[in-house]
Amino acid sequence: MADTNKQIVQQFYAALNDRDIAEIRSLYHPKAVYKDEIFALTYKEIVALWFTSMQPEMDLVVELESIDQHGDTIRTSWTISYTITSIKKRITLKETGEFKLKDGLIIHHTDTYSFHSWCYQAFGLIGKLASWSNWMKNKVRNQALKSISAHIYTANSMGHGL
Repeated sequence: MADTNKQIVQQFYAALNDRDIAEIRSLYHPKAVYKDEIFALTYKEIVALWFTSMQPEMDLVVELESIDQHGDTIRTSWTISYTITSIKKRITLKETGEFKLKDGLIIHHTDTYSFHSWCYQAFGLIGKLASWSNWMKNKVRNQALKSISAHIYTANSMGHGL
């Protein structure tokens, strides 16, 4: 079972790189929850998050560096790189992922990264200084949620990769 769970998580990262939204959708449990430095999302929002990230203009690249099992938790170390087209900035982040599975599907997924580093890459020194404020976190969250909301229907109804 442990190897199977690790394989499911590996499939997730491969599907991100392949821009295969149908595969991503099939790997998450319908009651899945995703959390990171700015989000707490449910299944349809999770699918839309990854769909938004897979848009060709974002030039998403994911590199899975390590994957380990600790009890019923899968932990990963990975790098994500993408372009925020609205500000024409390339973001590269080292992240850790934590996955729990139920019925062979991802039920809990948490990504941890430096929001301060993200803000610095996106907005320079001003962004890094502002990253400590709730105002900046809320601004980034609200902007991202608009994009996710705009893609919920499409992301959850597509039957193939991009």
